Amino acid sequence: MRNVDVDTDAATFNSSTATVSLPAGATVTWAGLYWSADTSAASGGAAAPTPAQRDSVRFAVDAGAYQTLTAAPTDLLTSSAQPSRFRGFKDVTSLVPASGNGTYTVANVQAGTGADRFAGWSLVIAYQDAAQPIRRLNVFDGLGTVDGTHTFSTTIAPFWTPATGAVTTTFGLLGFEGDASLATETAKFNGTSPPTRSTPPTTSSTPRSRRQRRT
Repeated sequence: MRNVDVDTDAATFNSSTATVSLPAGATVTWAGLYWSADTSAASGGAAAPTPAQRDSVRFAVDAGAYQTLTAAPTDLLTSSAQPSRFRGFKDVTSLVPASGNGTYTVANVQAGTGADRFAGWSLVIAYQDAAQPIRRLNVFDGLGTVDGTHTFSTTIAPFWTPATGAVTTTFGLLGFEGDASLATETAKFNGTSPPTRSTPPTTSSTPRSRRQRRT
């Protein structure tokens, strides 16, 4: 992995952007920023500049100035299997425009570089849209390590559904780094592999934006 740095700010060592476009009339009800990386050095690379600051990133909306965001201690999770890997979270609802639309930049994710390293971020947005059917939306947080020697399973609850009638759902899973060649690096829901619909895989420091809706 190598760092991507798209801004012109000399104070950042990596940065990337994502553009969000919600339906006309939609209103953001919640937005959460997630970031993750491996801070250790790998073959051909170097360790993260300041691993102790992995709880902080810089965040900007459109052409606005960067703001430093710091995850609460309970929102900075470290992998027990691989302690150099982490995930941070910050509620950014107050920083996102009500329409949700805009270009978002995240910088200074503390990441090591070289072979078999990763870094990334994701902006998860829940929005209200009166023109769409009523839905219930839940965002579940956590961190699990999956690699060539580790698997991870968890129970996600509660699920609230109508008392009668057919129930359909859409779900998303946020994962950072993965190897298609490893049989253990797959996702199943109640033992069933979900239909494949994902953004292109990458091991560079690039963004991921996610949007979900609710009314």
